[in-house]
Amino acid sequence: MEPLFSAKDRETSLMQTMLLSRAFEEKIAYLNELKALHGTNHLAIGQEACHTGLIAALDEDDWIIATHRGHGFYLARTGDITGMAEEMYGTKYGMCRGLGGSMHFSDMENHYICSTGIVGGGLPIAAGAAINLKYCGKPGISVACFGDGASNQGMTFETMNLASMMGLRLLFFCENNQYAVSSPSSEFIANTTLVKRAAGFGIASFSVDGNDITAVTKAVIEAKEYILRENRPYFLEAVTYRMSGHSRSDKLVYRTEEEEAAWMEKDPIKLYKKVLMDDGALTEEAFMEMKKSAEDMVEDAFRVAESHKDEHADITDIMELYGG
Repeated sequence: MEPLFSAKDRETSLMQTMLLSRAFEEKIAYLNELKALHGTNHLAIGQEACHTGLIAALDEDDWIIATHRGHGFYLARTGDITGMAEEMYGTKYGMCRGLGGSMHFSDMENHYICSTGIVGGGLPIAAGAAINLKYCGKPGISVACFGDGASNQGMTFETMNLASMMGLRLLFFCENNQYAVSSPSSEFIANTTLVKRAAGFGIASFSVDGNDITAVTKAVIEAKEYILRENRPYFLEAVTYRMSGHSRSDKLVYRTEEEEAAWMEKDPIKLYKKVLMDDGALTEEAFMEMKKSAEDMVEDAFRVAESHKDEHADITDIMELYGG
């Protein structure tokens, strides 16, 4: 796994990763407007502190499954900007030879099991990975990422029960971004909060401000320490906000301008920038340089991918991908 940047300062590196994730998805949004990409895609603009903070706290031995909103998870985990851009264009140079697209990509070499478009579908797979760790005596933990919408899926509850009963080293990482498509989470989570649900399965839990990257990283480190010490699962809820629509066709007619404006003030990049500047670890000039660097890296990656947009996988590429 290659680092995204050569920054010596870990705090600055976290900012750089968030900026890269933001720039990558803003580029996707722009290409969507041009109808330059096939199929749909799901952006996590506004949720950068969640996936960046999570990945920063994991080691190479840890395994992860992300959701259909997984571009940032993958970029933070692997640093493979060009491979992700190629996959968005469906070219044979993508990390999945263009066969996975925006929602179903994988990189087993970097312990990124997959992103999946099946809501809640990654949880039982992550449990399977945790079972492998347990019975094969392997190090690390397994991380199942999901959203508040997936928290109501039957397979989520089944996986929580199984993980608790078997004592699996599994982190349930729930990004509560307030909406399941257009439904506010407050209107479909009955009589409780997400973290309270974990108690019913005997699983320790915690809720963290998902827009505070320092808090997210700290919470994941502590959760992992608990999991490894107790050989028990853990449930971590990161409360955040999806600034973009559910998918490229979402016009966001179900939210108020007041609500969006309030959450814009909690933009994780804006918040962390203030923290670093207050600490003297960042200047406005350095921030603008990092932002431009991220944007340039993304532009370069998509420029290469666009030049390959008519080069798709054939049977030889597919056999190579699957070891045939």
